[in-house]
Amino acid sequence: MSGFLHNLDLYKQGGQSHLYKTMLDGTQIVVKTPIQGRPSSLKAFRKELTIIQNIPPHSNVQTPMQVGENADLEFYTALWVEQSLSDYVGCAEQIRDAIPQILLGICEGIKHIHNQGVLHLDVKPANILLADDFRPVIIDFGLSRLLGSPPDQLSNVPEGTYQYMAPELWNLGRASAATDIYSLGLTVLHLLTGKLPFMTSSIESVKQGHLNIKHPLIPQNTEWHRLNYWLSKTVAPNPAQRFFNMNDTIDELCVGLDLS
Repeated sequence: MSGFLHNLDLYKQGGQSHLYKTMLDGTQIVVKTPIQGRPSSLKAFRKELTIIQNIPPHSNVQTPMQVGENADLEFYTALWVEQSLSDYVGCAEQIRDAIPQILLGICEGIKHIHNQGVLHLDVKPANILLADDFRPVIIDFGLSRLLGSPPDQLSNVPEGTYQYMAPELWNLGRASAATDIYSLGLTVLHLLTGKLPFMTSSIESVKQGHLNIKHPLIPQNTEWHRLNYWLSKTVAPNPAQRFFNMNDTIDELCVGLDLS
């Protein structure tokens, strides 16, 4: 690499990309690149970039600052954010007063994405950054696709983070807004309780766990139990039984948070 990409330290390697952290003009940024020498990585990177460049700016969705190519390596940059929602999984009491703002911000970000005809398909705590004043910012569109489009892969193995993956994706079924709503529900549950309904490393056990979630998910004697109805609608195994869209999801969330 040359220019401002020269001698960057690798911060994180994902399945199809590299992330670097650096300073540019006094601002800390993250640089995302495909993995060199891997055609599938370059294809995935270009697809992600096409999607995010067509999403209008929104305060709860990451926006690229700069897109370019350096020494034949394509990249884009974004503002660096230190924390993510995963830092508070199981210790939500530390940010108790910010929880309503965080949950509604996540929903508004997903709603904005859906309004552009895009499905995120990897909603999870690690993909939700927490910027200043706990403003949630949704990142990582590597698995995203347009509403109604089929999966990219020809494999029988679904792509995504299994612990948050909706049942219809396990069977390579067609994704919809309800697919992201399901992952949203499990993300919120994990944040508030520190647990998922299936704490296991076995892929088959996780798959079965998604199909057999038991309710109520939050004990009745705890602070967030008013969200149980909302959770039951977001993580219903059958997508037809979930909220129809993010507007309905947000309306009922406000009821559960006593904001209506």
